[in-house]
Amino acid sequence: MRKEALVLVFLLTLISTVSAQPIPPQQFYGYVFVQGNKTVEAPDGLTVAAVINGTVVDTANTTNGRYGYAPDVLKVPGSEGDIIHFFVIDFNGRMVDTNQTAVFESGAFTMLNLSVQDNTPPTVRVRIEPSAVEPGEEVKIHVEAFDDLAGVESVKARVYNETYETVIPVINGEGSWVATGNGSYLVDIITEDGVGNVKVKTAGVIGVGYGATNTFTAEVNTTAGEKSVVNTDVVSVELKTNTSVSGTINVVEYKENPKASVGGLRDIGKFIEIIPTIPKEAVEEAVIRVYYSDEDVKAINESTLRLYTWSENGKWVELEGGVNTEQNYVWGKTTHFSLYAAFGSPKPDLTIKSIKAPSMRAGNTYTINVEVSNLGGNASNIKVVFKVDGNQIGSKIIDYFNSTETKIASFTWKASAGTHTLTAVVDPDNTIDELDETNNTKSVTVSVQSAYTGGAGGGGGGGGGGYLAPTPTPTPAPTVTPTVTPTPTHEETPTPEMTPTNATTPTATPTMTPSPTPTPKKWLPIPGFEAALAVVAIIAAGIVLRRR
Repeated sequence: MRKEALVLVFLLTLISTVSAQPIPPQQFYGYVFVQGNKTVEAPDGLTVAAVINGTVVDTANTTNGRYGYAPDVLKVPGSEGDIIHFFVIDFNGRMVDTNQTAVFESGAFTMLNLSVQDNTPPTVRVRIEPSAVEPGEEVKIHVEAFDDLAGVESVKARVYNETYETVIPVINGEGSWVATGNGSYLVDIITEDGVGNVKVKTAGVIGVGYGATNTFTAEVNTTAGEKSVVNTDVVSVELKTNTSVSGTINVVEYKENPKASVGGLRDIGKFIEIIPTIPKEAVEEAVIRVYYSDEDVKAINESTLRLYTWSENGKWVELEGGVNTEQNYVWGKTTHFSLYAAFGSPKPDLTIKSIKAPSMRAGNTYTINVEVSNLGGNASNIKVVFKVDGNQIGSKIIDYFNSTETKIASFTWKASAGTHTLTAVVDPDNTIDELDETNNTKSVTVSVQSAYTGGAGGGGGGGGGGYLAPTPTPTPAPTVTPTVTPTPTHEETPTPEMTPTNATTPTATPTMTPSPTPTPKKWLPIPGFEAALAVVAIIAAGIVLRRR
């Protein structure tokens, strides 16, 4: 019995030892193919994963299109009858089902070629610098292209507009282009992966010349009948399409006018070109808002701003729209994309050009002409005031002023002797919004002579002394010149008399011309002689009558 027991213990120990040995894994190896428009061997670095019951049990990377070769072997642990699923993990970390399986065989070496389907084109990232240049300058196009399964086969850049196109190779992620004529140029990046999937991506836009400063590119995905909004720093586009579309909105901002000007209007220094890559016929309506700063409109009457578009017949056309002066944007509606600009009436700039005064003498009234100029846009109801030594003498209203026009406002002033400051002010109450409010006043200094004073009067009791000249041509008072007889006679020469006036006039004494012959003395009149003679005659007559 003892021997039989020992044999039984030995057999149980042997069975236990055998059953405790691990199950050898199954090893897989082979090629991995990527299928698309064509079939290629997998690029280096993909990962093959073996999955049992939803758990990854082992992985191996691809090299030269193969997997499972030393030193990176694929050993799958399992149990008899386990179903092994095979996946490829792409460069983006996603597990792609190969739709291939195997039944676990302990310790087996199994060759199994795997394949995955790739219908996804490469992913592209682009950087263009600078995107705004002058003709002749170089533009660098930097491209990062990725493909999750088949790898990137080639990269090219296409630079084009309506009249120009060139294709640039991109080597090691970089290409370059020398800018040609002025205008905007779209940049498409064309990439192809290893199985022939091609991706064409509008990467951006290049602005050349016309003071190009900013460029923008935004993705657009619209649903038919619904509005989609694209915003950039200088413009926003609210787009409504009649069908669902995808594409880009590309924007170039110029500081200089690429086209003709609009007569009598001034731009805000922003010319916006919008270039979409969506079909033109899909655009039902677009509302475009161009933003501006206070500095942009300092020379413009802001309320007159409107958005214009460059039409196909070669002129600026005003769009239906308006201006929001609180949020600083001008807007318009359109059904197509083109070049846009905001124009408005320039602010007037009123100034006093000159004050013209004649030579003046006190007491006279003179006309002072004030030349008023408008260096800016049209203006109306312009007030002009005239002052002498700070005191207002008069004011005038100029009904209308065209741009760059000069008009004259005339004022009258009765001059007074001395030095005076003549001042003219246009828009003294600042009722007109002007480009320059500091040039509305002008002053000149004038000297007014005293009233005219003549010399002393002469001869024959004539009035002498000065007089005021009440009119520009004073009329002198008559002067009586006494008549002198060269040869004296026995007759009395009466003394000339002046016509009496309110003022006492001295009697002029005649000057006699000397002669070798003595001049006899004149008969001198006896005061009251004629009266005495008359009395004597009356008495004599009375005596005669009495005697009769």
